[in-house]
Amino acid sequence: MPGFFSGMGVIQWPMYVATIFMLIQIGRAALQLRQPPETRSAMTRHTILVWGFLNALLGVLGTALGLTLAGRIVAQAEQVSPHLLAGGITVALSSTVFGLLLLTIAVVAWLVLQVWQGGSPRDGMSAASGRA
Repeated sequence: MPGFFSGMGVIQWPMYVATIFMLIQIGRAALQLRQPPETRSAMTRHTILVWGFLNALLGVLGTALGLTLAGRIVAQAEQVSPHLLAGGITVALSSTVFGLLLLTIAVVAWLVLQVWQGGSPRDGMSAASGRA
């Protein structure tokens, strides 16, 4: 598993930071469940989705960087072998998988918190969009 994370290249550190902020927001939203309903902030729950989507976008950026790296290696090589391409493809796939995994965690956490909050996920979406 450590090889998976080190295979993400330069994109791994921004993804780690976004993951930490996402986990902090999940914790804050979970702690708000102990407060009276009128003092709870829906924005705390909704920012979980923001951090999750940011992780997914960073994963897509990692894909672009990894494929660019693989293309650069192919352009510079006299003979192309699968071993040369493996590094760039590993960066591309690892960052995408990690970003989508974190997005999935964020969506599931948001759904669980919405239900525990006493509403339905549909109520949370209409509140987030500004509709009553």
